[in-house]
Amino acid sequence: MNNKSELFYNSGQSLFELLGAIAVIGIILIAIVGLSTKSISNSTSSRNSTQASRLSQEALEWLRIERDTDWNTFVAHGSANGATICLDALDWGNLGTCGTNEFISNTQFKRQVVLTYNPSVDPNSLEADITTTWASGANISVSKSTTLLTNWKNK
Repeated sequence: MNNKSELFYNSGQSLFELLGAIAVIGIILIAIVGLSTKSISNSTSSRNSTQASRLSQEALEWLRIERDTDWNTFVAHGSANGATICLDALDWGNLGTCGTNEFISNTQFKRQVVLTYNPSVDPNSLEADITTTWASGANISVSKSTTLLTNWKNK
C-alpha cells in the first residue's frame, strides 16, 4: 500500500475509537447522574423519617407530662374503641383525624394519636398509638409508635 491509503485507513480507525470513547464516557456520566439523584432521594427520605420519629417522640413526651399532671383528666381523653386526636399542636383541642391542611407548624408532617382506655380491663393503663405522616413524592410515608402509659403513681 502507498502512504495515502495507510493514512486513510488509520484515520478511520481513530474516528471509530473516538466515537467509542465518547459513548463510554456518556454512559458513565449518565450512571453518575443517576446515582447522585438516587443518593439525594435517599438522603431526603432518611431526613424525613428521622424528623417524623422525633415528632412522634415529642408527642409521646407530651402525653407523659399530661399523664403525670392528672391521670383522671388524661384518661378522660381516651375511649375503649380508641379516641383519635390530631396533634398538629400539642394540646387537646383538635379531636378527630387530621384534616388535609392540619400540618404541624412549619413542617410537612401530620401527627395524630389514638388513645385506647378500657378501665374494665385495666384502670391503670392507656395505650397510645402515635402516627406521623408526610408526603414523599406521590406516596404517603408513615412513622408509627405505640406505647402503654400507666398510672405509675397509683401502683
